Amino acid sequence: MKVLAITKSNDINSSIKSHKIHKWCEINNYRITKISKLFSPHRLESIEGIIAETFFDLYQNIFSFGKMVELVNKYGLFIHCMDGFDSRTTFGKNVLKMQLKFCEIEKSDLANRTLEGRMNNFSRFGKVGGIGKGSTGKPPFGYYWDGDVLEVDSQKSQWVKRIYDFRHDGVSYRKIANIVNEAGVVTNNGKPFSRRAIKSILNNNFYSGHVHYSNQIIQNHHKPVL
Repeated sequence: MKVLAITKSNDINSSIKSHKIHKWCEINNYRITKISKLFSPHRLESIEGIIAETFFDLYQNIFSFGKMVELVNKYGLFIHCMDGFDSRTTFGKNVLKMQLKFCEIEKSDLANRTLEGRMNNFSRFGKVGGIGKGSTGKPPFGYYWDGDVLEVDSQKSQWVKRIYDFRHDGVSYRKIANIVNEAGVVTNNGKPFSRRAIKSILNNNFYSGHVHYSNQIIQNHHKPVL
């Protein structure tokens, strides 16, 4: 039977506490198959449990404790620590459930704090993702940055209005692209307009003055074109 040993020491033989791990494995007929600071999920199918010097070491050496507990439960593994913790006991099972719940709460709080910070920055500067392409902060066709102020490009914005008018009159995306290209107008990247680029403009609510970011809507964020 094999177990994965996790220790704070790079060399298990140089750790006094790690001697206890060897001794425990010998008494309980377990063989250490890998000594590592990191928990590797692909090893789960070949082991029966995880052993560590202390329960705290699991937090120090494993990137995601919550993910580890989920995998341990999925593969039916046990966790044993030299400080007396054992997930096979009723107490150990309850501790894992409690710690997993704490991890979920902490993860949720962190996500909310991160989103709140991004939303605050976005409301102030409008440069934290959600504009134009991903997180680049580039405004869509018809807008430009003047310092930290988002301004309407007088010439390009007229073409945005024309594109909407053309579509309202039933002109196809391809035909609209041809009209714009024949006029010598190019995208913000300096390329000719494609059918996809025209469709992107027509489906972009940014021109109404509102911003959609992380399932949130910031109204009257900037000057509308339409």
